[in-house]
Amino acid sequence: MPNMRRSKLETHIDILEALARRGPLMLTFIMHETHISYSLLNQYLNFLIQHDLVEDQTPHKKRHGAEAVYAITERGRIVLGYFKKLNTAFQVVEEAKKTTPLMHITRS
Repeated sequence: MPNMRRSKLETHIDILEALARRGPLMLTFIMHETHISYSLLNQYLNFLIQHDLVEDQTPHKKRHGAEAVYAITERGRIVLGYFKKLNTAFQVVEEAKKTTPLMHITRS
C-alpha cells in the first residue's frame, strides 16, 4: 500500500468495502483489512453506526470481554454502491480528458 494519506470519506469507504467483501468482521480484522489504528477505527465505526451504515452484531452475552463484531447494513451497501458508480464516472471523465485533444476555438 502506498504511503498516501486518505481522506475521511476514503477511509469510510474502505471500511464499508471491507465489510461488504468479507462479511461481519471483528475489530482486529477490520484494522488489518483497512490499515487503520484502533483508536481511529473506533471513531470511524461510531460515525458509520450513527448513520446506520454499519451495525454492531456482537452477541449480547459476549459483549463483556469479547471482541465486537461489525457488519455493513443494507443502507451501507446502497451508499457504497453509489460511491462506486460515482468513482467509475470520474474515471471515465478522466480517461476522456486524456484521449480527447483540446479543441481550439478561433474567432472569425
